[in-house]
Amino acid sequence: MKKPMILALAFLLATPALALRAPQPADFEDVGAVLSPETFWNGADGSGSYTSGDWNFANIYNATWGSWEGFAYSNVTDTTTKDYSNQYAAITGGGVRGSATYGVAYQGMAGPPVATNTTGAAPISGLYVTNTAYAYWTMKEGNAFAKKFGGADGTDPDWFLLTITGRDAQGAVTGTTEVYLADFRFSDNTKDYILDKWKWVDLAAFGSTATLEFSLSSSDNGDWGMNTPAYFALDSLNGVPLEVGADSDDSSGCFVGAAGQGSLLTTLLNRLFD
Repeated sequence: MKKPMILALAFLLATPALALRAPQPADFEDVGAVLSPETFWNGADGSGSYTSGDWNFANIYNATWGSWEGFAYSNVTDTTTKDYSNQYAAITGGGVRGSATYGVAYQGMAGPPVATNTTGAAPISGLYVTNTAYAYWTMKEGNAFAKKFGGADGTDPDWFLLTITGRDAQGAVTGTTEVYLADFRFSDNTKDYILDKWKWVDLAAFGSTATLEFSLSSSDNGDWGMNTPAYFALDSLNGVPLEVGADSDDSSGCFVGAAGQGSLLTTLLNRLFD
């Protein structure tokens, strides 16, 4: 009866990298290490994507127009410039936990940006999201192309929505969740908001997931599609929230993955020598 247990224990001990390797979150500090201050990567090198942690982020760059869509990354701290020239800045002025680098997503003609787990389908914890400075100020004040959210008297029920869809290795949907980056639908207008800090989005219910699609939609649309700038910022994909259910600094869950593997090894040892 103990032979299968001995074989399982031998397998774990002989393959520590497989048994003990924790998922590597996309915190963007790895790719951001090569950036000069107040700069960004937008795919101009023609590589078509970048990888942070275990996650690959698709990018499309048009050299003729100098335009991009999909994912970029940035360490820009400017939160006050309100127009398109500041498209690479998060409204927070930096990443989660005061980190320098964060991801920026833009939904263009190719459709929702897609991130892929390079290790294959695996459980996912969640990620942090917030608005970019360009989108934030456009919604807050309006401009020549998009309206001020709430309208002149603040009562228009405007909204800016991020929909995240997970898929497994075969393309089947593992889960869908919605995050309002701005919401003016409340009957009490004092509850209306445009997100201006990092918000944790829990994706644990998705289970084993290989890809994530990020789709943006808005109440403000015209003949050519959505008027609200189709950008958002992200950080700590498949990382650990600062504190469960809150945005305060608490890293108490950093070793959950490693502890789980340790529990498996302990269980095998206990059962072997019972």
